[in-house]
Amino acid sequence: MEHETNHISKAGRMSLISTLESIFEGFIQKNTSKKRCSIYFDNNLELKRDEPCSLRISRDVIESFYSGKYVFSSSSIHIYQAIDSLLTYLGDRGLLNSENFEDEVTDLQEEYRIENS
Repeated sequence: MEHETNHISKAGRMSLISTLESIFEGFIQKNTSKKRCSIYFDNNLELKRDEPCSLRISRDVIESFYSGKYVFSSSSIHIYQAIDSLLTYLGDRGLLNSENFEDEVTDLQEEYRIENS
């Protein structure tokens, strides 16, 4: 049960990161000639996009979530790790309203719990 509780506590932050990534991806698509960015994961999972969307956090992606990356020719960007680092940086410096941030993450955790029960 502790392992499951750990998944739920991580799921809210992951959902927020995924939503922020979809905003970032929309900016890339709008300002470059690149069509929608797919995200590739270590477990051969791929989030293909025909329209703006964020990754739905579920049991099958939670373990490999932070391996998610954009691939550009011969280079790649681990986009979820980058956004997580930005959130940590802002939080550590008190630049996020921690109460609102925690409320948002808690709401997303509850959505995860409902979807995966």
